[in-house]
Amino acid sequence: MTVKMRHSTDLQVCRRSHQFFLNVVQEASNLPRGSAAEVIARQLFRGVGSISANIAEGFNRTRKQFINYLEAAKDSGFESENWHYEIRDCWFMEKATGRERIKECSDVCKMLQSLLNELRKGR
Repeated sequence: MTVKMRHSTDLQVCRRSHQFFLNVVQEASNLPRGSAAEVIARQLFRGVGSISANIAEGFNRTRKQFINYLEAAKDSGFESENWHYEIRDCWFMEKATGRERIKECSDVCKMLQSLLNELRKGR
């Protein structure tokens, strides 16, 4: 039986990327104050926020357009992963937290790739 997706939040990857964003926002209060940390944090928020935003924006478009938006979401995921390395390696974030967020980011990117593979196969 095929289930009809009515909203982007019906997609597990959309819900997971949203939770990832919430986790990053929650930890923002732990970041140090200062121009370097704030610049990196802004970039991180934009990247993480773009993941679910691109999924949502492309959801009700054509298959081809949705694939393009999912590719953009995946690109934002890779960008976010990079910013987590930056924050972690600048000691603005605990190493364990950095590893956890990097894994979350990687998991979301893998989910996006799986969805892209399904859409390209015509499922």
